[in-house]
Amino acid sequence: MNKIEYRRVSTKPSKLQLDLLNPRFGYKQVSSQKEALELLVKWARLSELWHSIMVQGWLDFEPIVCMASTEDAGYFTVLDGNRRVASIKTLIDPELLERPYRNRVPGISKSFCNDFERIDIVIVDDRRDVDAYVGFKHINGPACWSSLSRAKFATSTYLQLVQAGECGKKALDTTAKTLGYSTTTSTLILIVAIEILEQAMRLKFVEREEVETNRLDFSRLYTMLPHSATRSFLGWGTDVLNVCLVKSDPVSEAYVENLRYLIGWLFGTKGVSKVISAQSLDVPKLQRILAHIPSMETLKITGNFKQASAKADTDVDCWRSRLIASENQAKNLLMDLYEIQSQLGEEHVQDAIKRCSILKSTYNTLLASLKTYEA
Repeated sequence: MNKIEYRRVSTKPSKLQLDLLNPRFGYKQVSSQKEALELLVKWARLSELWHSIMVQGWLDFEPIVCMASTEDAGYFTVLDGNRRVASIKTLIDPELLERPYRNRVPGISKSFCNDFERIDIVIVDDRRDVDAYVGFKHINGPACWSSLSRAKFATSTYLQLVQAGECGKKALDTTAKTLGYSTTTSTLILIVAIEILEQAMRLKFVEREEVETNRLDFSRLYTMLPHSATRSFLGWGTDVLNVCLVKSDPVSEAYVENLRYLIGWLFGTKGVSKVISAQSLDVPKLQRILAHIPSMETLKITGNFKQASAKADTDVDCWRSRLIASENQAKNLLMDLYEIQSQLGEEHVQDAIKRCSILKSTYNTLLASLKTYEA
């Protein structure tokens, strides 16, 4: 890996320009510094930084990373540290904001402003020089972006690598490392989910404004993709995702109607009502419904999520799957016992014995009931 070349300089905050391509903006097309500033006030919780700066002053622990502006000589584009720069700029001059936003900025004294007369920055030659640093910090690190911002950053990084000549598999591996992921699976899921979302926007299944203003919970979409039933529903079969799906319109025309239903169930769209309320509970239910054709058809026809879910849960194949999962869980419990037995106290042992006795009784009753069906 090539060593990144950089230099440290001191500059006035007025010479720092916010990044109009900041992944925090998701699909919002930002065209001016003023718009970028107002979006950060609305979406990036600048009040936390205002309060911190007011109480502790400006703490220069972490560098603000920039590159020379490609449009204005003597200015710098902020690649990392946009929230901090926006906080400083608005504290120094609240007039940069329109009145509704301006009123949120706490007032500071002129002497306090002197602390920000010049600030230290790090300058790199190219945006890609800091992709790994920015990616890890905002995806696995202390300043996490939203799921949509993470996916946009991953997709942008991947496509830049492909355009630079790397093959899809290698570009995916490099992107995963840039994001700090140990495998490529999570990275690919994010990128494919972005391609699906863009296709859904082109087809008007979801309004671009909803996406641009972060009113859409993007995580619902990418948590569906690891499930084979979802992939089959979208026409990809049950095989794992691959880089061939990273393309415009990954869902073929024959399965576009299914895409409309999926987007509707996740987010709500014309003619298809949203069924997901509590993601941790409802997404697994929707996955089971997609795996069970009669339940899926029930949901399509009636829109009744509760009814479709109940049908999926009482299906014979579903019941057998739960029985097999229970068997595997019991085996895993036994194997894990060998690992933790030295850590078990007397109260743990007695509690486990009690619970195992209840399980034994339940399974004995289940076994007796099943034997009544034998020929």
